[in-house]
Amino acid sequence: NETTELQYADVLRVLGRHEEARRIQAKVLESFSRQPPADAKVGEHAKLTYGLTLFEIGDRDGARHHIGEVLEARSRNCPPADLDLQAARVFYAMTLDPVGDHATIQALLATASDILEQALPADAPHALMARDRCARLMLASNEPKKAMRLIEKAITDGKKTFSDDQPQMIQLSVLLAVVQGRLLDHAGAITTRRRVLDLLLSSRGRGDPTVLSVRMGIAGSLVLQDPGEVAREILPWLEGMQTRIASSTACLTPRQVGAVVTTCLAEIAIAHTLASVIPNLADRSRVLAEIWTTIETCRGLAGEVHRLRRLVDSDSSRRTAIEELRTRVAVAVADVSRIVTNTNDRERWSALLVEKEAAERRLYAALAQIPGLKDTNELVTPDRVARSLRNGEAAVGFWRFGSASFAGDKSQRYVAFVLRPDGKLD
Repeated sequence: NETTELQYADVLRVLGRHEEARRIQAKVLESFSRQPPADAKVGEHAKLTYGLTLFEIGDRDGARHHIGEVLEARSRNCPPADLDLQAARVFYAMTLDPVGDHATIQALLATASDILEQALPADAPHALMARDRCARLMLASNEPKKAMRLIEKAITDGKKTFSDDQPQMIQLSVLLAVVQGRLLDHAGAITTRRRVLDLLLSSRGRGDPTVLSVRMGIAGSLVLQDPGEVAREILPWLEGMQTRIASSTACLTPRQVGAVVTTCLAEIAIAHTLASVIPNLADRSRVLAEIWTTIETCRGLAGEVHRLRRLVDSDSSRRTAIEELRTRVAVAVADVSRIVTNTNDRERWSALLVEKEAAERRLYAALAQIPGLKDTNELVTPDRVARSLRNGEAAVGFWRFGSASFAGDKSQRYVAFVLRPDGKLD
């Protein structure tokens, strides 16, 4: 049905497949033009997301037309303090010409930010998520002080329900650091990000995108606060970036991996700019050498993606099936993330986790059937690693991870293994 198609289009947008999302959204809107949905908000959402997709592919006029229609409808039918109305105002302002429509943009954003600050009582449904969203809209409205007040209120309320290391609080803390930077409180931004980084590293790998983003934020603030410390953050950031690049082929399409490489290269360019302020010559040289190593990693991945894409593209029916399996994995991952972020429904979370793992196994099984891809996508098993070891060698690994129960209990744990050539695993 149309609702499912719109959800699928939203996933495609997140994956960067905007043209596919646009086609699905246009089809849904055509269907709605013949038979309007019973709930007018469904039609407004479809038109708004279609406008955002048009904006993302460069059709500013088309985006302005569709989002403008949503703004007009919501202005007519919604209460003045309605959150959806304020979102429509901000998105419509985004489509206007920054030079020619400057006064209109400022008026829209100022109105939205003034209303949003007063619109959310502490006990509002999904208040934490709504405050996060409102604070971001206020930042877009160039109102960082109002955003700061709202974030501080959200963090205070959130601590009553969530621990500091849960995704909801991590997201708010990262946003707090952004606002602190906008208010030129660089020392405060560094302190906030370092606290978030410690929480993240207790449960996530160094190549996690959020870990990388926080490290880069610390380095950026240090440029103004303490340039001598920039290398201390840039070097582990580069190591994490190499990990991210090397692991990005697992469940991404070649086009998506290409997007990862492009994004990484852009971020590496930022790191190169930050490196120029490092006062110690030896530290600067070390950072620059690591930057070139990371760039070579990107180049190697780009070449591998080209080879894999040619293999997959040689069979159009197989390519279509694999694209569908990858999308199902992405949807399953998004479902698990949404449950973890928005609810403590343990049974639903467990069921979705099983669905995600099943989707990943189906994808790996399909990839393993492609000649030339079996070794690239074969799951690592103790037997496979043991066969690669020589007599006298062993593979040793360990992980540190955080354990948390739905009752709120937390602890730090370690797990380690020693794998021998005969396949014995201790």
